[in-house]
Amino acid sequence: MDLRSPHRNSGFTLLELIVVLFLISLIAGIAVVSFAGTFSSGTLDAAARSLVAAMKQARMQSSVSGEPQAVFIDLDAGSYGLDGKGSRAFSRGLSVSFVDPLAGRQTRGRHRIEFDPIGGIRGGTVLLQTQKRTVSVRPDPLVAAVAENVEGSR
Repeated sequence: MDLRSPHRNSGFTLLELIVVLFLISLIAGIAVVSFAGTFSSGTLDAAARSLVAAMKQARMQSSVSGEPQAVFIDLDAGSYGLDGKGSRAFSRGLSVSFVDPLAGRQTRGRHRIEFDPIGGIRGGTVLLQTQKRTVSVRPDPLVAAVAENVEGSR
């Protein structure tokens, strides 16, 4: 003979369900915050690579054509590109500034980085920044441009 109650309760209590739902939402919240930083970092890296590619293209076109070629940085419009070849917008949420060797850090205006056929470069450094990191894209006489993390940024 079975001494147990014929109407045995099986399943989860309301308290157990609430605890499990709380833990799931806590883990989901942590995941969203960590991935948000990854996306902005990826956007920053992609913008730096694209700007470096534009500088390399300008340098190559200069050496092939025998005439100076320039990359422009339009801080007011938030765009960049090769002179006379169209422009490309910087990603939203990205802060861009231009460091001129003579005038210092600029946050407005249109600036040029010019490559001449014999390897000379005139212009400054572009700083791309998110809340967590800063990347410096500077012209380089050997490889046209170099992107590097700025110390003190994560």
